[in-house]
Amino acid sequence: MTTRRPLRSLTTLFVFIALSGAASAQCTNGAQYPSSLITPSPTGLLTPIEGCNWQSEYSAITGVAAGVSYEFTYEGGAWVTVRQGAVNGAVLGFGPSPLTVVALSAANLYVHWNVDSLCATAQLCHATTVQRLGVGCILPQALVATLDDCQDGQFTLEVDVLSTGDASSIGLSWTVNGGTPNTLSGLQIGTYVLGPFANDGLVDLTVVHAENTACSLSFLDLTNGPCAIQGCGPETYTYCYPNSANYTQSYQGTSVWPLQLVFNSGEVSASGNDALTIHDGLLPTDPVLFSGVGNAGDLTGVTVLSTNPDHALTVRFTSNTSFSCVDGGVTPPWNYTVACLDCEPATVTTGAVTTDCDAQSFTVQVEVTDMGTSTSAAISNNAGLPPTEVTGVGTYVAGPFQVGATVNLGFVDTTSLACSIFIGEFTNTFCPIDVTCGEPAIAQSYCYEDSDSQEWLYQNTGPESLAILFSSGSIESSMYDHITIYDGANDTAPVLYDHVLNTTIQLAGLLVTSTGPSLYMTMSSDNSISCASNQLALWNWTVGCLDCEQPEASYAVELDCDNNQFFITTEITFLGSDSATITNDGGAPQFVVTGPGTYDVGPFALGTDVQVNVEVPNALCQVGSAVLTSAPCPLVGCGPFEFTYCYTNNLDTTIVYQSSSTYPIALLFNSGTIDTFGDIIE
Repeated sequence: MTTRRPLRSLTTLFVFIALSGAASAQCTNGAQYPSSLITPSPTGLLTPIEGCNWQSEYSAITGVAAGVSYEFTYEGGAWVTVRQGAVNGAVLGFGPSPLTVVALSAANLYVHWNVDSLCATAQLCHATTVQRLGVGCILPQALVATLDDCQDGQFTLEVDVLSTGDASSIGLSWTVNGGTPNTLSGLQIGTYVLGPFANDGLVDLTVVHAENTACSLSFLDLTNGPCAIQGCGPETYTYCYPNSANYTQSYQGTSVWPLQLVFNSGEVSASGNDALTIHDGLLPTDPVLFSGVGNAGDLTGVTVLSTNPDHALTVRFTSNTSFSCVDGGVTPPWNYTVACLDCEPATVTTGAVTTDCDAQSFTVQVEVTDMGTSTSAAISNNAGLPPTEVTGVGTYVAGPFQVGATVNLGFVDTTSLACSIFIGEFTNTFCPIDVTCGEPAIAQSYCYEDSDSQEWLYQNTGPESLAILFSSGSIESSMYDHITIYDGANDTAPVLYDHVLNTTIQLAGLLVTSTGPSLYMTMSSDNSISCASNQLALWNWTVGCLDCEQPEASYAVELDCDNNQFFITTEITFLGSDSATITNDGGAPQFVVTGPGTYDVGPFALGTDVQVNVEVPNALCQVGSAVLTSAPCPLVGCGPFEFTYCYTNNLDTTIVYQSSSTYPIALLFNSGTIDTFGDIIE
């Protein structure tokens, strides 16, 4: 069970007994939790349902008695729908927690937990309970409303007794913040006002059955609703929400104009676990104007406009126990502006995004077709450039902005900021890399990062096909990182190469040839293991016209143990061109060959990792060996020889002993130990 928290977001609480209502408020969830059936205590004791129910689940209740009332509570507040007979059966009642319904039969009850009357869901974790009411009696019925007195910092409770049940009279008993009980007795049907109480006080109220206190009604944690912030603004507010947030704030305009709320920036969790709802009025039960997470968690541009006679808006927000603004999991904080809309917004659309690849910049075309009531305006940006002045209806160009930048544009009505408009988020179109046959192939490299996403487009200035050849590089399993090469100018073209192996692979030697004049390559990576984190090899590749033939070569390691070195014998059976250069990355000299033959490359120190390449004038046709190294040179003799060795951490070595005669060789350990956890000798 979780600890009960004050329910501070509701200005009106009901014992809600209803068989009809707005269809949108009747929710049906698909996931049952807990999986077992819950039986309420027949003696009226509070019965736990689950210590951690999400606001996207339903719970099943059995052992139900016809004609008996049951109260369902979601700790911290939720929207509750109770159905009978099936998970999607007849609705007995719906409304904010706590909710009381009367069972029409002995069939099971299905209680659905949601965020609000729009049936929004969230992965919040709070305790739920059920309680059988009125054991052996008929319950009183009552409505309780909180009446705020924001001017004096206090509130009162209005108790409307609808029925005394089978009691001769009822009483009212209440405590404030757990203090001494106050009582009224001998009451009949009617309306009674209790208080005033100081704002934020918690009142527990019981409607007492005169003859059987077990048949009393309880209302817990009654408190004032949030007082609306009044004015016409414009006023800008910021909020960095914590884990387990329960935020409610109302705003009320002081003019005859509607009230507008615009998010300038801000994020919520894109998973939908943290639910933002904006109501058209002063109460959380008023109609919903917005509910959701914006654009994949980005609230920028979310705009609502009041339609109610109070010119009021109420913002409600709940978050789960992790991944919030305060803990750094969601950024940036909210930034929103509230103002009376004493104007008419302009009509603005966007045209082409034009990229100047030579200048590495781009511009955005903005069409203003109606100025509304504005006489002075500008197109703003978040890229640090001066705003573009708007003098009337017409076409304007915002920018230039740097290629690769993501830019937010807005129409700022300097006559009345309330009529400012968020235009949208923009980035440049793609710049291709031109390739010309007959010129040297283009050499490129890339060291990809965690959570990376890149693309390359190569276009021939003529009609010939293009080829891409990797000389080095590695990429993690396709479960995490990906590379795809397309036979065309975008990702709708046929796929020439796609990394689909569930293992880290070496890209060296990968040759891909297009059928037309374009090659398009994309890559993406997850949030761990990359070249930038020094766990994978740098990519090197060349792109050009494949107007050559590749040499054919094989490689073998030759030991020179007398001199503690080795050579790599390179046998070229086909040269592919007039000449080739044999290079290596082990520090040995390179040399030019003009025909097939066998060539010794080296020498290299024993144990050195070496790659040998046969390079021809067109880099696309070069071929190379795998990374080669020497085997250890054996110690030759018949001995006996005695050795001592103290091995180090992170060691990986091989020692070879070879008999100098026809007799077998034996190895005997005289002493020594080895760690049995991870160290191996064989």
